[in-house]
Amino acid sequence: MATKLEIINKTLNYLGQPSVNTLDTGDDVINALSNLYESEKKDLLASTAWSFAKKWDYLVQTTNTPIDETYKYEYNLPTDYITMRQIYPFSNYEILSGKVLYSNIGSKLKIQYIYDVDASQFPPYFTKLMAYALAAEGAMLVTQNVNLAQLWSQKYTTQKAIAQNRDATAQPSQTIAHNPIYSSHWT
Repeated sequence: MATKLEIINKTLNYLGQPSVNTLDTGDDVINALSNLYESEKKDLLASTAWSFAKKWDYLVQTTNTPIDETYKYEYNLPTDYITMRQIYPFSNYEILSGKVLYSNIGSKLKIQYIYDVDASQFPPYFTKLMAYALAAEGAMLVTQNVNLAQLWSQKYTTQKAIAQNRDATAQPSQTIAHNPIYSSHWT
């Protein structure tokens, strides 16, 4: 599996630049790509319900009273939280500043969310997508070539569709649960 350094080196190579041995080179381009990496990673993870980035977890209720009087309970979100997918038991909720969730459920509250996955856990299609995203975002910075920037933007768009397809088809289809109305109509 990949590392942040390997992904940034792929990006540099895609843009015709040599690889580096460390991200602590003091080079402005490497620093910029390293900063872009963090924002692009979170943005890409949040953009799709990637199967490898989903996680279920119970939330920890705080002793604070919610500011919004519509809700009775406040929960801390996990530190690796990026975006919400599901909540169980189902209830209305509100998320404030990505750190706190308000709900009217006072018992155990469980959420499925997209988490901040380490690069070592990326499947190959997502590693490639990350390198393409960085190439698309960093092409002007590295090369000052508009045509190359447009090329990498197009390649990124294509690779994102491929990655989403690979991720979706790698998971089994969900079966239809027993449903008497469905069964009486279709059987």
